[in-house]
Amino acid sequence: MTHYGPHPRLRDADDAADPVWRWFILNGPHGERFEWHNDLGRLREFIAEHADEDDSFPERAHRVALRALEREDPVLIRTGLQVLAVLGRPDDLPTIKLLRDHPDDGVANDARCCLFEHGVRG
Repeated sequence: MTHYGPHPRLRDADDAADPVWRWFILNGPHGERFEWHNDLGRLREFIAEHADEDDSFPERAHRVALRALEREDPVLIRTGLQVLAVLGRPDDLPTIKLLRDHPDDGVANDARCCLFEHGVRG
């Protein structure tokens, strides 16, 4: 699935040739126009399908999502949070909690939604 709309630049990837980074930045049911109530299920399905094809995909996507949280681009951060809603681990939660107070409202909202998906309220 291709997400049409603004994308971060591939040069923001650690490795622009890595298919996981390319997917993360250019394609998928995630990004700036992500709707939690509509797109989270599609994102889960996409990740599950790719995990069936390549058992390293979830670990690689998790690593890319964490790296995205270190970037300045709000779209990359939001995409990372969306992927972590599916692939996040308990040790990721302190980092995600810090983003609830991010100056970008979209990032802050996605951080709260990601935490909600992991059972963290408030």
